Amino acid sequence: MTEHKDFDKKKINDGELQKYSGSYSEEGLLHKISRYGAHIGIELLYKVVQLWCVLQKPEVPAKEKALIMGALGYLIAPLDFVPDMTPVLADPRLTALLCSDLSRCRETAAILAAVAGRPLPVHADADLREINLGAWEGRTPAEVEWAFPGEYARRGRDFALFSPSGGESFARVQERAL
Repeated sequence: MTEHKDFDKKKINDGELQKYSGSYSEEGLLHKISRYGAHIGIELLYKVVQLWCVLQKPEVPAKEKALIMGALGYLIAPLDFVPDMTPVLADPRLTALLCSDLSRCRETAAILAAVAGRPLPVHADADLREINLGAWEGRTPAEVEWAFPGEYARRGRDFALFSPSGGESFARVQERAL
């Protein structure tokens, strides 16, 4: 199985997953799969079923179960905004959806297009990507300060124009996105 090129394993940690464990419920998971399963894709559905099966085993330690519930809760949580978007999606002036070319953005836009209940093309554009933090990517502020002494404070003094090593400034993001 291939991983998406924009998937960053460094961003998956215990703390991040545990934030979403409260979003997990078996009912919510079944609802999400039944409603959006075709859009989620077979590879992700297979992984979801594997995690769910592990969750059912009594010998799995509580910490691991919490992490699995967090991962499954994350699947449930991101699209809970869809009902709020329904009036926007129904607006006849909306003729297309724009998103970045990252797979998670394209997948979310495809789900929104499906919810619209009418043909709504999705246009992906690399210029709409989130900011590239370069060497800072996936690090907490404390980790950035430890690895790059003084840079976090420099960014605070010049928030618009500061670029982390290998990354881009907010001014650059604005320039490419507009």
